[in-house]
Amino acid sequence: MAAEVGEAPTFGELAIPREFTITQQGREYILSDGLLVGLVQLSRGFYDLATEIVQLPTAENAQTAVCTAKVTVFDPESGRVLRTATGIGDASPANVGRMVTPHVLRMAETRSVARALRHLLGVGLTALEELGQGGAEPPADERTPAPAPKAPSWPPGPPTAAPVAAEHILIAGKPYSRAEVLAIYAKRVEEATAAGLALGEVEAVPPERAPLAALVAKSQELKRRLEARASAK
Repeated sequence: MAAEVGEAPTFGELAIPREFTITQQGREYILSDGLLVGLVQLSRGFYDLATEIVQLPTAENAQTAVCTAKVTVFDPESGRVLRTATGIGDASPANVGRMVTPHVLRMAETRSVARALRHLLGVGLTALEELGQGGAEPPADERTPAPAPKAPSWPPGPPTAAPVAAEHILIAGKPYSRAEVLAIYAKRVEEATAAGLALGEVEAVPPERAPLAALVAKSQELKRRLEARASAK
């Protein structure tokens, strides 16, 4: 499932911070939150991310959930699609950690999104969430952040990312403070919870410490899902 690239697209700079990579058993992996940060960087916020349930977990299929994801980056002025990619993810009690077993559907969605984003961004590192039991629920002493000196291997060129603790972020040319982003994020989570939407991995990083780009990406995702739920009624 490869990414399709439109003619002469213009993208933002991609420089995913090192704090979104983890070394486990001698190998380096990227976190799905880091892929979302990369999506916001690349698309400058003009993207669509949609997921679909292919198979619900049941006793007949050994509680195996399967989801697909499609991510599209588009030109905000013309609406022309600049790049699109798809991914598929599955999760079952056999390939997730014990604590994740009750949430295999959400994990299948997370894995499908991670795979689609890796295709879209051209990231060669496997997402930690795509792994089996060891990756979904690694021992505490193995969840060690990768050392900082080495720069990310994608894309070519020096990284220019702002620090995670940045207090402002530009969205469609307008600056938002951390307090404003947190307020919008909290509102989206509240609305999604009230609507009965599965929140996915929103609590993986405490909002107060999460990068603004990741919070914006999750807020936009929840907004789209809420709008889709409303339009389907």
